[in-house]
Amino acid sequence: LLAPRYMEFYDRGWNFIGTKQDLADLLQAKTGIAKQYLSGASNFKAASVATKMGWMAGRTTAEIEDIAYSMLGLLNINMEIHYGEGVKAFMSLQRTLMESSTDESIFAWTIPTKGLTCYRGLGQAPKFSPTNWGLCPLT
Repeated sequence: LLAPRYMEFYDRGWNFIGTKQDLADLLQAKTGIAKQYLSGASNFKAASVATKMGWMAGRTTAEIEDIAYSMLGLLNINMEIHYGEGVKAFMSLQRTLMESSTDESIFAWTIPTKGLTCYRGLGQAPKFSPTNWGLCPLT
């Protein structure tokens, strides 16, 4: 959604729904990514780490690690991928960020109030709100 300047959306029957610009309000509501980044008015690469981590909030993936791994390109970092490590992927992601970035917004987080559980194989992952993310406690 962020890299291409122009994008078209279609439904299952290949009927045109609209462009990224046409659907900017809906895309912002569904992804949490501000329209200024979706439209290209602001370069998403300049967004803070905290802002980018907020985009991760609420994401659902088949494997819990994929929530962290899907952020690698947005955060412009490289790290080894180890499927099966569960919530430790978040620890690895944040450790790598702290080693490679001077952006202190990574420390702007609160501890989730409920323990995280890995639901491998069930297609579920923990839910985060944009204000509730960070170094995940292992349960």
